[in-house]
Amino acid sequence: MDPNRRKYAVITGTPGIGKSVFVYYVMWRLIKDQKRVLFLTAEPPVYFDGECMFVYRQLPFAGNFQFWSPDLWCCVDSVDPTTIAGFPVLNCSTLLASTPRQDCIGDFKKLVPTPDVYYMPLWTEEELARITPLYPDAAPVWQNRMTCLGGVPRQVLQDIQTDPQSLLESACRICSLDDCIMLLSINSEINSKTKIAQTLIHIRSEKPYRTYSVGYASELAMKIVAQTKWQTDRTRMQNLLGACDGHPLTQALCGYIFESHAMDLLERGGSFVYRELLSYPEMKRRNIAKRQRADSEADAYQYIDIPASPIGRQTVERVERNQTSNQLYVPRTSNYASIDAWMPNKGAFQMTVGKKYAIRGGAADDLAKLGEGGNCLYFLLPPHYYETFTKKTPKTIKQFAILIPYPEEVQ
Repeated sequence: MDPNRRKYAVITGTPGIGKSVFVYYVMWRLIKDQKRVLFLTAEPPVYFDGECMFVYRQLPFAGNFQFWSPDLWCCVDSVDPTTIAGFPVLNCSTLLASTPRQDCIGDFKKLVPTPDVYYMPLWTEEELARITPLYPDAAPVWQNRMTCLGGVPRQVLQDIQTDPQSLLESACRICSLDDCIMLLSINSEINSKTKIAQTLIHIRSEKPYRTYSVGYASELAMKIVAQTKWQTDRTRMQNLLGACDGHPLTQALCGYIFESHAMDLLERGGSFVYRELLSYPEMKRRNIAKRQRADSEADAYQYIDIPASPIGRQTVERVERNQTSNQLYVPRTSNYASIDAWMPNKGAFQMTVGKKYAIRGGAADDLAKLGEGGNCLYFLLPPHYYETFTKKTPKTIKQFAILIPYPEEVQ
C-alpha cells in the first residue's frame, strides 16, 4: 500500500461479536511492525510512535502535518471519527469498529477514498470451544446458549446470568414487529429497541467478508418471534404471508406464520380446495383420462369439508385410539415425531411451506390409530406450492394436498 495515501476501513457486525477485540489485534499487528498508531475511544487517546507508548491529555494540533499524516493509523472504537474534536480525519488513515448504525458510520462512509467495509462473521462452535477455558463459569452452559443465542461470544460466554430463552422472549416483548424483521445495515437508525432487536437478529458473513446477510439468531429466536407476534399483532403477521418474497427475515418466519394461520382455519372448519396426490404413473394415467373426457368438469376444483372442532384444538401428548371423533388435536411438543395435527375419523395434517418434504417416521402408525376414514395424510399448502406438490414416500400412505388460502383470500 502507498504510505502517502490515506486509507479508511470499517469493521462492523453483530453486537458482542468481538469488534473491539479485533481492533486490539490490529493495533498489536501494527505496533509489531513499528507503525505509528493512535487509539481513540471515549477514554484519553493512546499513541505509539514506533518505539514508545504515550497517553495524551489532548490531541496534537490539527495543523501538525508531521504528526497527522497518512502513515498514522488511527483506530477508533464505537465513536464517529468525523465528530471527534481536534481529530483531522482527512489527514490520516483510520480504522473504525462499530455496530451497524447510521449515526456512527454514516458520515465516515462518505469520506474519500470510500472506506472499505468488512463484516465480522458469527463464531463457530469450534471457535468458541477454543476460548471457553477463559470463561470457566460458562463451561456447563455455553453450548446450550450458543444453540439458543447464536455464535456471539458476549452472550454465550460472558453475560450468562439470564436464561437464553427468557432473554429472547424479553427482547421480543420489548420490540415491535417492525423491529423484529428489521434488515440491519450500516445505514440502520439505532434506538433502544433496535439495539435489543439485535439479540434476535444477527449479521452473517463469509470470506472475504465484504458482503453480508441478516438472519435470526437461532431457530428458537425465530419461533419466539413468530409465536409472540402472532398473539399480539396477528393481522400484520397474516399479511406477511402473501408479501414476504425477497425479505429474508419474513421468509424465514413464513413457515411459523403459515402453521399458526392454517391451524386457526382447521380449528374453525369449513370447505377447502383439495386434490389427491398421485405417483408419477398415476398422474400419467389421470392426465390421459382428462384429455379423453370432453366435459368441462375435467379440471373443476374438488372440495373437502373439515368439521369445526367442538371445543377448539386440544393439546395432548400423542395420537391414541378412541380419541374424540372430528376433534382437532395437536401434540404438546413442537418436535413431535410424526405429524403436526390430527382429527380422528378424518386424518392427519402436515404443515408444509416447501416442495421438498419427506413424511416423518411413525406417521403410518399414528394414521392407523385414527379410526375409520382417518388413514389419510393431508398436506396443508400455501397457494404457490399447491399445484406442484407431489406424492411423498412411502407412497402406500393415502395422501392429499389441501389449499390454505392467504388471509386476505379467506372469506
